[in-house]
Amino acid sequence: MAANATKFQTTMQLVYTTGKGGNGKDISKTIKFSKVDLSASDDNIYVVGNALASLMSVTVTAIEKVDYSKVLNQ
Repeated sequence: MAANATKFQTTMQLVYTTGKGGNGKDISKTIKFSKVDLSASDDNIYVVGNALASLMSVTVTAIEKVDYSKVLNQ
């Protein structure tokens, strides 16, 4: 039997730094956009992420694409 993955959700996340913690490490926050079209390409996600980042008052350090899939044994 072979397992098969079916993508059911894609999200885009914008990560930004809010400062430094007591240990000197960066403190990061994430804004999550969950209603992303499943067929959105990596380039589309990047362009939209950069457009949204330009409207923010903080510096975005990463644009992340997260795909969620169900894995079934068929």
